[in-house]
Amino acid sequence: MNERVFRTEDVPAEDRLAYWAERMAQPHAPVQVRSNHAEDFRATQRVLDLGAVTVWSATFPQVVVRRTPRLIRRSDPGLSHLSLVVAGTWTADWGTTRWSTGRPT
Repeated sequence: MNERVFRTEDVPAEDRLAYWAERMAQPHAPVQVRSNHAEDFRATQRVLDLGAVTVWSATFPQVVVRRTPRLIRRSDPGLSHLSLVVAGTWTADWGTTRWSTGRPT
């Protein structure tokens, strides 16, 4: 089992959100990330590589994640992604469909 841990505190404050977006793309897919906390974005991610399956847990403030058609074309269509929100809320918006889950922290 291969484990990696990432903390935004390891990079300068002004680079944290961009670095987080780059990290989010590695176990999942390329994304654009926005946050009202961009000036001092604090996040932690733990990634476990289990061969054909990658499991990761993360803690981070409110973000907006967007996948443009160009970013979708760059990703592997053979991947599946499952999110389990254990604290806070999560909303996905597909234009005509909106889905929310989680509980406020």
